[in-house]
Amino acid sequence: MTSSNVNETVTTDYVTPDGQQYRQTIVNEVPVAISIEGISYSVMMITPVDTEAFVIGFLFTEGIIDTFNEIKDIVLSETQIPNTQNIGLLADVTLTSRKLSQFKHHRRTRLGKTGCGLCGIESLDLAFPKIDHKIDDKNTKIKGMEPHSIAELDTMILNTARETLTRHQEIGRTVGGIHCAVILNNKGQVESSAEDIGRHNALDKAIGKQLKQNNTMAFQHCIMTSRCSTELVQKAARANLASLIHLASPSSLAVQMAKNAGIRIVHIPRVDSPRVYA
Repeated sequence: MTSSNVNETVTTDYVTPDGQQYRQTIVNEVPVAISIEGISYSVMMITPVDTEAFVIGFLFTEGIIDTFNEIKDIVLSETQIPNTQNIGLLADVTLTSRKLSQFKHHRRTRLGKTGCGLCGIESLDLAFPKIDHKIDDKNTKIKGMEPHSIAELDTMILNTARETLTRHQEIGRTVGGIHCAVILNNKGQVESSAEDIGRHNALDKAIGKQLKQNNTMAFQHCIMTSRCSTELVQKAARANLASLIHLASPSSLAVQMAKNAGIRIVHIPRVDSPRVYA
């Protein structure tokens, strides 16, 4: 597997209203065109850090892979973005033969759907697939994997959530304008963290890091800087996360989807007590 040399930040000039010119470092945003053995799949806008983890997590939350071992190789390369002076990324993924066959079938099915134009997805059933949250009674009997109550979560995680996020915002502390996702186990210990200009990308990166280590995410929790939205609930359900803990209030549809999936959503206001929505 290869990596790229595109930086996560860039330096640019800006002018104040009084005409003074300064230089500032800001977060970088580049397109990454993901293909599977030469077959184009998706173009995503990301911050070019932990790019391999993003590709792994994205393919997992998209349902293209179920485990990291189903990826044989990821080749990252740079490319000139058409009509700009900027550099983009190409990510070509090699899957196992079984997963490649499933991907080709999935792609044919997807292309045959009728378009409705919702966020780039061709139909409502694709935009809102049935959520399969696999935390069940069998998993609860695994020693050390028992879920914690809200009271225990409050003691272990919620009271220190903002501090935990700040500790893991290496880029955010320097330039701002970037989201962070931190996955913690059921004992409140950090398992993985990631930053990206897109909140869904940050979660994909954190999930990708877990997958690469073959770590389970059942009964784990994710703290995020953003509000909780529907795509985050879908990704969390795919990863079997127990809780999504956010610094901003959730959307109404995210709350309903989380209730249906059995995922806990918590909003931590800057001043008031944590609010449990689902």
